[in-house]
Amino acid sequence: MRLRRLQFIEDGQWYEDAYAYEDEAGNTVFRYSTLTWGRVGARYNKKVKEAGVSLENVHTVIPCGDKMRWLDVEIIEEDVEAYLEALDEACYIPKPRKVSLAKAVAA
Repeated sequence: MRLRRLQFIEDGQWYEDAYAYEDEAGNTVFRYSTLTWGRVGARYNKKVKEAGVSLENVHTVIPCGDKMRWLDVEIIEEDVEAYLEALDEACYIPKPRKVSLAKAVAA
């Protein structure tokens, strides 16, 4: 799997904020915390999909500046799920919750 991390700086320390990765079809997907990015993140994710931008060029759609930076493309070869789980935690991306549906009761 190929991905790029987006970091922000606070008090001289860089922190993980979001990331983009290539899915199985080679499309770039932007992952972000809805608490931090909210609708802006959804808008950027839509722009990335519509533009069909590559992972190398995701910074052209989601710019960075003095307070944010895109890191170089990383290639993750082993235990991708554990890596993404740790990255989601670092970026405060909430885990999907299981939804339980009540069984329908016949009257």
